[in-house]
Order: sequence, then structure tokens, then C-alpha cells
Amino acid sequence: MNTNLEKEVLDLLVEYYENVYNDKEFVALSNIYTASSKAIPVLSQVDIYRRLQLRSKVFSSAYSKKYTNLAKILAQFTHENMKDTYSSIVQFYLKHTLYLLKEPKKHSLAFVR
Repeated sequence: MNTNLEKEVLDLLVEYYENVYNDKEFVALSNIYTASSKAIPVLSQVDIYRRLQLRSKVFSSAYSKKYTNLAKILAQFTHENMKDTYSSIVQFYLKHTLYLLKEPKKHSLAFVR
């Protein structure tokens, strides 16, 4: 389903890109006029999916109410030699295209809350 992200989720996506590409500056397209001239705009348009299939395994999301139990995950974050593990539910999967200077780059992500 092709849709636009809510502002709160778009802001999280901008923050994610700034962490992944730490040598670049990103900004939501709606804030482009207040950003520096080097900032890369992040569009709010994404493709949202209820399920993700990797080989023979299917992962669901809370977006698909029937399969909520299949949407439960353990997310592990590493910071300065420490690992934190959180139990959560995938809200939805999304594909987003980021238009970098040379070429567009597609990202497949899971939105977890």
C-alpha cells in the first residue's frame, strides 16, 4: 500500500538516516526551508506491507490483526559493549526510497513500537 508517513514516524525515519549515514544531514521535506543547503530531503511517501517473507519464513505485523502473535520480536541494541534486548511488536514493514546525490537508494525497514 502506497501511503505517506505520519509526521511522528517521518521524524523517526529522518533520525534513523542521520544515524546510518552519520556524515550526512537529513531533513523532512516539510522542513526543507529551515534546513541547511546541504541537507538531504526525506520524502514521506512509503510502501507499507503487512507481511514480510524471507525464503520460506513469513513475518507478520500488528497491521495484520489475524497474525499478531507472529509479529512479536526481540530487538537487540548494542551500545559501548553493552547489549539491551527489548520485546516488541512489528507495527508494519515499509520500503522507502532515499534520494542521495548520486542515485536513489531503497531501504526495507520494520517499524517497531
